[in-house]
Amino acid sequence: RTRQDLEVTGNAYWEVLRNGAGQIARFVFVPSYSVRLLPRDEMPVQVRERVRTSAIGLEEATAPRRLRRYVQVEGGPPVYFRQLGDPRVVSRKTGRVFATRDALQAADPTDDTATEMLHLLVPAPASPYGVPRWIGALLSVLGSREMEEVNLAYFSNKSVPPLAVLVSGGRLADSSATRVERFVDEQIKGKKNFHKLLILEAETGSGAGEARAKIELKPLTDAQQKDGLFQMYDERNIDKVGATFRLPRILRGDGRESNRSTADAALRFAEEQVFQPECDEFDHTMNQLLLN
Repeated sequence: RTRQDLEVTGNAYWEVLRNGAGQIARFVFVPSYSVRLLPRDEMPVQVRERVRTSAIGLEEATAPRRLRRYVQVEGGPPVYFRQLGDPRVVSRKTGRVFATRDALQAADPTDDTATEMLHLLVPAPASPYGVPRWIGALLSVLGSREMEEVNLAYFSNKSVPPLAVLVSGGRLADSSATRVERFVDEQIKGKKNFHKLLILEAETGSGAGEARAKIELKPLTDAQQKDGLFQMYDERNIDKVGATFRLPRILRGDGRESNRSTADAALRFAEEQVFQPECDEFDHTMNQLLLN
């Protein structure tokens, strides 16, 4: 669920819970759509950190950090969180900072200290929020959506009839139009009506020298849409979005033009160039930030 949030929205959040000794004991997944970031505090806070000095050595250090708070808004009243490692007493109801927990309890006995939040993100240069990897292909995503809606609308709004009745030298009798509609709806279904005939009547024009009325049935199947529109456009959009994740087609569920050799090569490429770097980055966060 963390990876899905990270790839869809560019952000993922974990609530960090500690035991009575102040050690990290549990993580709780928090849906990214429900979390908002507050601005960073203007005044830096002295934060104690454990820095790895060797493969097995850790040293404690203190460094100033400009911290931020988080708020979750989902259905009920907002709930505030503090950044991982924030040593301050922050109200979980209001987000206010208190000197001590006793001062917090004195202000509101039902309130308590906010728990910590870990923010995982795909970094964006101009925003504290992350951005999804596919944001560069946003126009392709929107274009494919519009293309699908156009094709869907064809069935209810853009249909071309299969047959046209053309009358020259006169006009179709009033009863014939109704007869055609009834015949199509009721008289051509089933094997017993396989050789049923449709009889149309035309009336000759009243002017002198009018030619005899002529009825012609012209098929319009050539004008009917045989397949979806913009299929090549959609194909290119699929490739553009897939390229933002650097994933070969076969790993996106498209096995066309693939054999065992190309499939093995695609899997090896994805493992070395896509999945392993992601694993290393995630492991670095876990090792340097949490396990320390």
